[in-house]
Amino acid sequence: EDGAEKNPVKSGIVVGASAFAGSVIPLLPIVLLGKVALIETLIFSLAVLFIGGMLEGKLTMKSMIKSGITIAFIGGLAALGGFAVGWFFGTPVA
Repeated sequence: EDGAEKNPVKSGIVVGASAFAGSVIPLLPIVLLGKVALIETLIFSLAVLFIGGMLEGKLTMKSMIKSGITIAFIGGLAALGGFAVGWFFGTPVA
């Protein structure tokens, strides 16, 4: 067991910080550009996911490009799913 499994508070902090960081990334283009920037947000988020996938590939000694594409694809599908749910319930996106 590592330290995170022994200490639920530490695990909670790690999960909370990760969720916060993952939630802030899509907001950065909007904050930096000062407007609703749907396309810029999508491109930026997919790029960050691709880089994260490449890092995963490097750490697991697998193809960095393949891992980057896989993670970006999965993230893109999740974004598409969120968009579809918002559209279905009539929630405006931009």
